[in-house]
Amino acid sequence: MRISLPYQLKQDFAEHIAAVLKLDLLTPADKPDPASGLLSDDCVIAHITDTIAGCSRDTANAYSFLLNGYPQNIIQAQSLDMALAEKGETLSAALISDTPKSLQNREKRLLIRYYRSQNKLILFDDTSSVEDICNKIVLTHEKRRTPAVVK
Repeated sequence: MRISLPYQLKQDFAEHIAAVLKLDLLTPADKPDPASGLLSDDCVIAHITDTIAGCSRDTANAYSFLLNGYPQNIIQAQSLDMALAEKGETLSAALISDTPKSLQNREKRLLIRYYRSQNKLILFDDTSSVEDICNKIVLTHEKRRTPAVVK
């Protein structure tokens, strides 16, 4: 499972989700550009793809991670998707909170539309417990992995 949380959750909340799902937690904000000290998209995407490439894995188990706080807009999402595709990888899902106030954010609405069009969107309510969110992720992931039976 490779999951993105476009809008950064509290670190302990993200850590709990990652621990329950047995995913590595990647927080791009921890990796600023060495030259400028700022967080650049190129630096973040390079960190993500380097982390994936540097992990030992067999063909049955792709490197699994929870990406906290990235991507936050369509350009970042498309850039991340292209960089992952070059490595033969994809995101499994994007986990986005769907509170009414946050849906007023244009970038968030666009990201929701982007990931929904790819069938990668998992919406959750900010009042949901970690266990509820994890159950929703697992159920959605299993449902997508299981081929539909045609009658």
